[in-house]
Amino acid sequence: MEVLLVKDIDYIVTGNSIKLINEFTGRIAEKRRWPDSMQSALESKEGLPVKREGQTLGSITLQHLMCLFKKVSGMTGTAVLAAQEFDQLYQLKACVIPPRKSCIRIDKSDRVFSTKSEKNIAHGQRVLEGENLDRRKALYKYSDLVEQQRQVIHQLRDDILLSDGVHQKAK
Repeated sequence: MEVLLVKDIDYIVTGNSIKLINEFTGRIAEKRRWPDSMQSALESKEGLPVKREGQTLGSITLQHLMCLFKKVSGMTGTAVLAAQEFDQLYQLKACVIPPRKSCIRIDKSDRVFSTKSEKNIAHGQRVLEGENLDRRKALYKYSDLVEQQRQVIHQLRDDILLSDGVHQKAK
């Protein structure tokens, strides 16, 4: 069965409402709803009272919004790459502030896999073998973990049926 949204991965049900889960952080996205009646359809599917759709009263471009502020500032690692755009659109200058300490990161060569399955196995082995023996934490992107979890769920739904307590291959 192919599904667009998976309960407890894309959303959770709490009380009489559906809470969306941010795919990048894994945290609950408060006060956020899906557009185009998707939220209403999901509320109906979960047996919850269907809430009214919101109404857009107006819209504004990001460029115009930025121009409404007297002072604008920010910090990013990529501003210098877009310096010309910042100058043309917002009349803002971008500058580089050098780091206080030198970089201690060790860049390793890229690893390329022919399938997602091979990639997932390699990630699992890396964690199990303790590749980071110097006790540094490994950084994994949450959306990758969610995708792996979805694959496992779909695999279980498609391949395994419980019948009289015995696992059998789906036909």
